[in-house]
Amino acid sequence: MFYGTQRTLPDKYRGWAGKKSDPSSGSKTNAEDRSLALRRHAAGTHGSDDSDSEFDADESEASTGSVDAPEIEFHSGQEAFVIDEQALTKSEKTAARLHISDIFRQFVNVPVGKEWPPVDEVRVNPITRQEYSTPDFNFDVKHFHNSALFERIGLRAQQLMANKASWPGSLKRLKKVSDPFVWDLAFTTECAKGSFRSFKRDWRLQQNTAAGGKDKEEKEKRDRRVQRRVVKSTQIAKVIDAVAVDKNDDYVQFLHTATHPEYLSDEVSGPDSDGDEGLEDWVYCLAKIVNLPTDPASLKKTNILEVLVPDWRADEYGDFVHSLEQRYQKKGKGGNTKQYHRVNAGRASKRIPRYAPYNSGIKSDWLDEARGNNELALQVADWGKYEAPVGCEFESLDSA
Repeated sequence: MFYGTQRTLPDKYRGWAGKKSDPSSGSKTNAEDRSLALRRHAAGTHGSDDSDSEFDADESEASTGSVDAPEIEFHSGQEAFVIDEQALTKSEKTAARLHISDIFRQFVNVPVGKEWPPVDEVRVNPITRQEYSTPDFNFDVKHFHNSALFERIGLRAQQLMANKASWPGSLKRLKKVSDPFVWDLAFTTECAKGSFRSFKRDWRLQQNTAAGGKDKEEKEKRDRRVQRRVVKSTQIAKVIDAVAVDKNDDYVQFLHTATHPEYLSDEVSGPDSDGDEGLEDWVYCLAKIVNLPTDPASLKKTNILEVLVPDWRADEYGDFVHSLEQRYQKKGKGGNTKQYHRVNAGRASKRIPRYAPYNSGIKSDWLDEARGNNELALQVADWGKYEAPVGCEFESLDSA
């Protein structure tokens, strides 16, 4: 069952959104097989209420419980199912928006970790010889240059997402939608605007950074931490299907949402920059904790990452994520992947996710304290509002 819109598929979309069936062929459509029963469950999608927050809060969305959607019959080859905002659960909206954020970066050729170029800098694709577009962060989303760019990115996202194989794992249930279908252009364009607001924060930091200064160094560290969380989330996704083989779709989506990069531990490759501890001393101390050789020759060959556990995350949640990481480790990486020793020395991460996690994954005492802190209250305004789907709990899988 879907919220959504049923519309006639425009001819210009038929080449990639589904081949038109021959109504005279006598084939029958089973409405039950061609609809997807989705029950909404809460997943955090709201950032701060700042005007530059990545995505606007959807106040019309129910925060808890499930909502039955009217069943939609698909008429093969005649009408297309439009995947719009109403067709998605909260966590699916988050997944789609993050996916479109990646498409935005690909479209303008500014990958994660790369600085945003000046809007007047000419950048040319060496293969197609076409000039890359660049957002103008000196203006807002309504500026004609930016609004035109959002429309082009929205259309590009709509075209790329016609291929279900490109969708992230957390949209797995949505893949049951039958052809023909099309992503709503208004939704994909709005997601591009949200990405712009998020990228603008990085651009502002970039403008305030002196070359070689401490701000730039901190930004580079933050980018590396983001990349490590993304890699770790991607690795976990590879074992989710095996873990949830006997589970329902709610549980599969629960796993994907709970292991989103925003909720994972940070991993750092050195001591705090404002501390007195040097890199060699830092490596020595961590190696000693996990009983690795500490002689100088061995330490030079040792690759260590210190795990910073989020201080907001409940212990059960942490054990749950760690057990999924262990499943991936046991599966084996293959190839010539560089091996790292990950060490938890008891240092916490103060980073607060952009999206509120499931209620059962939050330390209640931490949340009470954050709500009483003027600097944090806005960031946790919608925390405590999102229950996990029925039957989905943070239980360690080590014994499974």
